[in-house]
Amino acid sequence: NRSRPESKASILVTPDKMTQVVRDLLGRNPRLTLVSIKTLAASPLTPSAKPAEPAAKVEAKPLDKSPAIDLGLYKHGVEISVEGSYADLVAYLAELEQLPWRMYWGGVNLSAQTYPVSRLTLTVYTLSLDKTWLSV
Repeated sequence: NRSRPESKASILVTPDKMTQVVRDLLGRNPRLTLVSIKTLAASPLTPSAKPAEPAAKVEAKPLDKSPAIDLGLYKHGVEISVEGSYADLVAYLAELEQLPWRMYWGGVNLSAQTYPVSRLTLTVYTLSLDKTWLSV
């Protein structure tokens, strides 16, 4: 007896709550130190089509003739940097993955500081039909 699957939009973190969710989760692990947190500019999920260029004497055929499709979706990102032990940073990432809300991971960078401290810089995104984005 399977329950009705939820739509992806209903389980995504809303843009206005994204920074708070990431920050609240950090508060659950007092051994981690927040280095920085910033919101990234909202951007279309798909790139817009390039404007037509003036015709040249010899026309080259583009490899991809299909224009970008505007889906009306926007990516809203948060970049967070935290420091702690490797084990604490892995635990933080595991907790993020276990949240009932979903985020798309854009990038993860781990750099060693002074032993035993490492710095994790994580970029996560959510999607929205609204271009409006709250900043920190």
